[in-house]
Amino acid sequence: MKKHLNCEKPEAIARRLFDAYASKDLNGLMEIYSHDAVIELPFNSSGKTEEADIRRVSGQAELEAFLVPGLARYRSIRYDIETISVTGDGSRVFVESRGDFVTTAGKSYRNRYVFRLDLRSENVVRQKEYFNVATVKAVFG
Repeated sequence: MKKHLNCEKPEAIARRLFDAYASKDLNGLMEIYSHDAVIELPFNSSGKTEEADIRRVSGQAELEAFLVPGLARYRSIRYDIETISVTGDGSRVFVESRGDFVTTAGKSYRNRYVFRLDLRSENVVRQKEYFNVATVKAVFG
């Protein structure tokens, strides 16, 4: 098994990511995600699970285009982290959390999340985000 070579511990990188989301810090998020990062959202409201139905956002330009409106739709963002698990070599982190957000319209949005973060050096290169799509649909339609 490879030894983890990062200067920053994987758990600290994960916490820094969620802190950047909570403070709606776009620059901080862009620094954490690698230039070739991919955010993947495997679940969708259609319930389809084919490869073509999975939403993927790839690279800095797409990430920024995805994150800017995403951050703007919330007045506040809070992730209450329940568990962080790190693989033996430190290259993958799993985060279980509860989201407690308020939309700009003042609606409460609470969901449960499991994130898989793949790391390279001190950056997230791939993020898989699992959440309850029925909750999203109830709040956003």
